[in-house]
Amino acid sequence: MILIFDYFETILNTKSMDFNRGLYVFWESYYREKCPFEDMKKYGEDLFEVLLEKHRGGEEYPFVKNELPLFAKKFGGDKVTMSAEEEADFLMRCNDFVLDPEIERFLQKCSQMNIPMYVVGAHNAGIKSAWLNKKNGNDENGWATYNIASADQLITILEGEYEY
Repeated sequence: MILIFDYFETILNTKSMDFNRGLYVFWESYYREKCPFEDMKKYGEDLFEVLLEKHRGGEEYPFVKNELPLFAKKFGGDKVTMSAEEEADFLMRCNDFVLDPEIERFLQKCSQMNIPMYVVGAHNAGIKSAWLNKKNGNDENGWATYNIASADQLITILEGEYEY
C-alpha cells in the first residue's frame, strides 16, 4: 500500500484547476434553493483569490474549516459539514493532476524492488523521510532525513538504502 500526502505540488503537477467543477456539485447538493449558481460562482471566485494569496505565503486555506462557514453566512442555511472523503471528492472534481514523471519512476523502482511504502507522519513514526523541497525551504524542525530538490534524487536514496 502506498499512501501519499501532497502539499504545494511536490509530487503531483496540476494540469488544470477549475474550482467551479467542484463548486457546482456543492451548489446542487446544498444551495440550489437558496441562490443561483452564478452568485455562488462569483463568491467562490472571490474566496479562491484568498486561497491563492494564502498559498503564495506558504499557508493552507482549508475549504471545510474556513470556506464552508462563509458560504452559509453569505447564502443562508446551516454550515455544511463534509467528511474527509467528501472534501477529497470535491477537490478531485476541481483539479486535473498529472504525476511528476520522476515520482512515477521512483514508484516503479520501489515496485521492482518489492519495497512497500507507508507515509504517515514519518518523523513521528521514527521512519526515515525525504522532503521533496522544490522551493528550497528551511526544515526548521529538522524532521527530514533527506532534503532533496528534485524527485529524481529519490531513486539515488533508494538505491543507497536497499540492497536488491
